[in-house]
Amino acid sequence: VGQPFDPTTTTWQNRCAPSAGQFGCYDFHVAYNAANNNYVAWVNDTTAPASYRVLVSTSPEGPFVEQTAPNMNGNAYAAPGAFTGDEDIYVDDSGNGWLVFPAKNTGGSWEEIVIAELNADYTDITTNVTLFSISRKEAVSIFKNGSTYFLTYGPQCGFCSGGAATQYATSSSLPGTWTDQGTINANSCSGQPDRVNTLM
Repeated sequence: VGQPFDPTTTTWQNRCAPSAGQFGCYDFHVAYNAANNNYVAWVNDTTAPASYRVLVSTSPEGPFVEQTAPNMNGNAYAAPGAFTGDEDIYVDDSGNGWLVFPAKNTGGSWEEIVIAELNADYTDITTNVTLFSISRKEAVSIFKNGSTYFLTYGPQCGFCSGGAATQYATSSSLPGTWTDQGTINANSCSGQPDRVNTLM
């Protein structure tokens, strides 16, 4: 297994490297698009117009080819000069793709979590968007158990205090009403989980 793309290029170094004065690129998440028979990757990049880059490959191992940067509804979910991040991708039972991510408002804190349906190619979000108002959360992940959708998250800057609580909310539908259900683990074993994997 090789690298999904070459991060040593000048382009990616200028976007992501701390030595170039950048915040970094992180949260590389991949979803399989059955309709297109390809794999779509989203990665945070704070130099992108709306905080994300999207890449596509015919293989989960790559190589991934960069696409036009997503518009994210005109970068509607970040305050001026701020960014969104810590995303997760979810594919529902009908093959529709969804992106979930914290939204940053003024004051430097994430004040809501966005659950947005993706377009048919999984390369940008649509206007089918639900906003879950909950303050200062990050490291989001979404999955379904039975007929209930679960959204996990933790406090913003999880490692600032040596570990982040794992918290969760539930909903009966992805574009529905989300209800915070509290804390699963107080400090997540001194870590910050940001992905729930389904075991087959």
